[in-house]
Amino acid sequence: MTEPAPDLSVVIPVYRAQECIQPLHDRLTRALQDIGRTYEIVYVEDRSPDDSWRTLCEVIGSDPHARAIRMSRNFGQEAATSAGLADARGTWIITMDCDLQDRPEDIARLLEPAFAGAPVVRARRAKEGSLFRRLSTRMYFALLNFMAGSHVDWRYAAFGVMTSSVRDAYLSVPDHNRNLLLVLDWLDFETAEVDVAHDERVAGTSAYTLRKLLKYALAGVLFQTTTPLRWIVYTGIFEALLGVCFAVYIAIRYFTGQITVAGWASLMVTVLICTGGLMVTVGIVGLYVGSVFDQVKLRPRYIEQERFVGGSQ
Repeated sequence: MTEPAPDLSVVIPVYRAQECIQPLHDRLTRALQDIGRTYEIVYVEDRSPDDSWRTLCEVIGSDPHARAIRMSRNFGQEAATSAGLADARGTWIITMDCDLQDRPEDIARLLEPAFAGAPVVRARRAKEGSLFRRLSTRMYFALLNFMAGSHVDWRYAAFGVMTSSVRDAYLSVPDHNRNLLLVLDWLDFETAEVDVAHDERVAGTSAYTLRKLLKYALAGVLFQTTTPLRWIVYTGIFEALLGVCFAVYIAIRYFTGQITVAGWASLMVTVLICTGGLMVTVGIVGLYVGSVFDQVKLRPRYIEQERFVGGSQ
């Protein structure tokens, strides 16, 4: 007989979290038991370079509520989250990170508006990371919201709740580089917000280097808007009009006998500025072409290699 679906599913991507897994699972289990609903925990190990997979199997070995999926290679947090969402069976699905910066004890608070009928509940962090991290995140989302007309709060993170119907809508979005926050904003289901505290990482360091954060930011812009392409057109039109005005000015100076021989410095500055602008333009267009190329290859977003079901030990 098929096992009945649980009320709650918790989806957790795991990467470089060997020392976090035991305290995470202990606190998460206690928090879910206190809620008093049937539940399951779906860990997705994204080919972490440490010993996270072995540790994960040991920790959930005797827990029938938990299972772990291992990717064939590192596909990234968004792909790992998609794999967990596709595998989750609950009516309400909770997503969270593995580093315990978001408290499992806050899940009960997130579920209150979900049980009251909100399709999506987002945790809004009171404070996140260093001053540089907060400022850069705020600037990125301000720019993104301005360009795309979106309304993503810069304090949102992976921590939140969605119904199974919202999960199905999220997974139906065919974009290769999906972004959980941006897709949920685009789907535009009714969303409730709950303010939560933001703790320090229990162990280890974040896997998000500056390079990865920039790549993540670019992927978000490419998914959400084509505004940079329109800006390129507007800039080109402006420069063309500026060139026409300058040509008219030179012609007037020439026919009135006021023209002088221009220096090489101004010419070189103009050439360098125009060349730099052209390279940036080609680069932006290239990013969009590359995104389209990744999409039309129709490769799977992730590939599972193996899975481990808790309670088998």
